[in-house]
Amino acid sequence: MATLDNAAIVRELYAAWNKKDMDRVASLATADARVTSVPSGMKMGFREDAETWASAFPDGEIQVVNVVAQGDYVIVECVGRGTHNGTLKSPAGDIPATGRRVELPFVDCHRLRNGKITESRIYFDTGSMMAQLGLSAGPTATQRPTAPSPEHRH
Repeated sequence: MATLDNAAIVRELYAAWNKKDMDRVASLATADARVTSVPSGMKMGFREDAETWASAFPDGEIQVVNVVAQGDYVIVECVGRGTHNGTLKSPAGDIPATGRRVELPFVDCHRLRNGKITESRIYFDTGSMMAQLGLSAGPTATQRPTAPSPEHRH
């Protein structure tokens, strides 16, 4: 019996997404696979999630930085880059295109069974994404709040 290379299967997922080959993306997961966006708790079908990001960022590209595979689990550190030229579905409602470029580090945790992805969880900094889209004025993940000046302390 051939040994399944779960890391290679997951790498193929990102290569297919970069080509916007949603049929190939969907073929790498089970029909009932779900993706959970950990920051929002939003859950979607596997293909629906991939299409949502591809529609919002039609020129989007995912760079795989690190892959760690252990048994049925594959953890992937990535950087997604693209221009927000389409509508992005969010728990708070649709976000219309802003035309802004985004560069967003994220981590995906995939569980596989028999060579197919059965579930995925994505971790990313929504504050950084919203700031890059021009939709929030809050600090990004790399900015730290400064201590109040002495004249403002009581």
